Amino acid sequence: MAIHSPSGGLIRLLPNRQGSVIGWLRPDGKLGGAYTYDAYGNSAQAGAAGPSFRYAGMRFDAETGLYHTSNRAYDPVDGRWM
Repeated sequence: MAIHSPSGGLIRLLPNRQGSVIGWLRPDGKLGGAYTYDAYGNSAQAGAAGPSFRYAGMRFDAETGLYHTSNRAYDPVDGRWM
């Protein structure tokens, strides 16, 4: 899985078995960062820069703290779908 970086290269996403992004490689091939999650999708690195795809492959919105799918949003603090 990969996404385009703002500089024009590809950022390679490193998922676990659940599909959660646990790290990513920068276009130069070096590790760009890593994420860890609790059972509900909370991450100590939630506000960190990096790809927006995160817990279970959902997009993370740093402004609201919610994960988004194509149909609804998930709040990891409450552990509930909205």
